[in-house]
Amino acid sequence: MSMIGLRSFFARLFGRRPKVVRARELILEDAQGNVRTQMLVDASNNTVTYYKDTKGENRLMIGLTADGTPRITMWYANGVGKIELEANDNVNTAGMAIVGESGQVQVLMGVARNGLPAVALFDQHGKTLFPNALSNRQDLTDVATPPEEDGSADLQYVLAV
Repeated sequence: MSMIGLRSFFARLFGRRPKVVRARELILEDAQGNVRTQMLVDASNNTVTYYKDTKGENRLMIGLTADGTPRITMWYANGVGKIELEANDNVNTAGMAIVGESGQVQVLMGVARNGLPAVALFDQHGKTLFPNALSNRQDLTDVATPPEEDGSADLQYVLAV
């Protein structure tokens, strides 16, 4: 019997409810035994809660990165496309990335480090569509860069418009 099981047993035996439950992972299952919610601290020390569909695929993640940055991810297009929201104190930005069905970041929006609104658009292959015409302006401190090969991108590099 696990430690949690013993605590529950003794709590019921003596009529008390446990005040604290400690676990490394919490899994909620539906009536058929399918994992629908999973809460854990992953190998990268991110604290995350995943909400899964009836097939066990991640559909929503709410969590904190290892440094405490809040992040929300929603998946669509059979898990290939996703929308990510982040509020990052370390680089003083907040933003959203939309990954298309191709698996490439296609839209980045947020607040750049200089406090201005920031937008960048990419095609399904990661080629910059906007702000190509504005990228040579000297008065802007940030520049748009294509996303990484894994489809991730960093809003701190998005051109403020």
